[in-house]
Amino acid sequence: MPMKSIEYIQKEVALIGEALCGESKPAYLFSVASSPTHSGAPHIEIAGDEYHFVVTERGSEFERRKTKDVDDILYWLVEGDVGDLARSCELKNRVEAQDSRRLWFQKELELLNAVNRGWAKRKEAEQKQVLNEHPFRDSI
Repeated sequence: MPMKSIEYIQKEVALIGEALCGESKPAYLFSVASSPTHSGAPHIEIAGDEYHFVVTERGSEFERRKTKDVDDILYWLVEGDVGDLARSCELKNRVEAQDSRRLWFQKELELLNAVNRGWAKRKEAEQKQVLNEHPFRDSI
């Protein structure tokens, strides 16, 4: 499969942001940089036949994930922004004496499912792994 361009990835992520948020999309979400911003936000690079998801802050690289699958890079970009939306939703709708991850995780799955069912299943597996190691703790 031929490599998709950075412009293609930027457009896809922007379309997903519009679908999820409409006009109320925060400017910092669902936008994809193609060079380091050093703000802690990810950017993407294409090197040979690989996509690189890179996070830098204050001139230091903190994370670099590599893939040959455009679906992976799209998932990594979108799931981060969906996580931000889900945490904001949880904060606005917080339930006392309930582990905040209950609403947060549920909202992540709801949003990802609206975009790509495969991504929602992938996130659900990641959440289950987290919960196996760190179960919900209500009444905290």
